[in-house]
Amino acid sequence: MVKRLLNFSYSYPKSVLLFLLLLTVSVAPALQQLEFDISAQSLMVKSDPDWQAYQKSLQEFGSDSTVIIILSDEKLYQQDNLQLIKDTLKSLNNLNFISHTSSLFNVPNVREVDGYIESKPFLYELPQNAQQAENIIDDALSNALVANNLVSPDRKTMALNLFIRSGEHYPGRDIEITQAIEQQLEPLR
Repeated sequence: MVKRLLNFSYSYPKSVLLFLLLLTVSVAPALQQLEFDISAQSLMVKSDPDWQAYQKSLQEFGSDSTVIIILSDEKLYQQDNLQLIKDTLKSLNNLNFISHTSSLFNVPNVREVDGYIESKPFLYELPQNAQQAENIIDDALSNALVANNLVSPDRKTMALNLFIRSGEHYPGRDIEITQAIEQQLEPLR
């Protein structure tokens, strides 16, 4: 069968091209309705027992819908840049589909200060100079849960984790969510 199809294509290339062109033109209007779902759930077969186990884990541990924003700049930890990032993070946190965020602005840095335990976010106060910024980065890199997660060893890259509210991420909403996030990130470009 395949051999005959190849022979036909070879013998009548213009007819085959015309057929493919007509087929493409006939389905072109439907391309506007084509949607891509990039969620992990879209890759699973709903009749598979693993689907039920996955749904149970979502109920127990929460949603797996996380957006990670990576920021990198030679002068990332300068006060004006950090203030801009902080303001942008606040705007992102106000989006109706974001449940919470995780970043150096809200992850606690637990440490001993003058004999007392202090627990404040790494960037609770923005650094006033380069040495303060270096100290904050040093603290972050010494924390195994933060290093290579929220801050990189190159000292010029950080991550902002956005957690999508359960039920807000469903097939077809990816574009809306992405556009809303991109709009809030515009000042950082």
